[in-house]
Amino acid sequence: MKTAVFAYLQSLSQLEAFDSVEGAVAGCEGITVAEGDYLFFDATGQPLDAVFSTPVSFSRDGLTYNNGVYSLKNGSGKTLQEVLFELCRRKGWVNILTTEEMNHLYGID
Repeated sequence: MKTAVFAYLQSLSQLEAFDSVEGAVAGCEGITVAEGDYLFFDATGQPLDAVFSTPVSFSRDGLTYNNGVYSLKNGSGKTLQEVLFELCRRKGWVNILTTEEMNHLYGID
């Protein structure tokens, strides 16, 4: 069964939507994931953690690397709604809504 996965690339403040976990893993380079730049969320906005079964590795000269192999598992931390709310606050896009108000507005009560 396919289910949406959201990947938030923190360094670019960019949110990507994928139609499956497999799509998200294929679309998000392991080295960037290992560096902690991506935050992942399930279709309801709950956090997902990247778990590496094969770690990212670099050649001796440091010029090439292997992306490793990772999967996404139920995680902990901020929800997608909280992350987006913080982004909006930083950008000055939201100045009156609380997280609870945003959740109510989007029907996430």
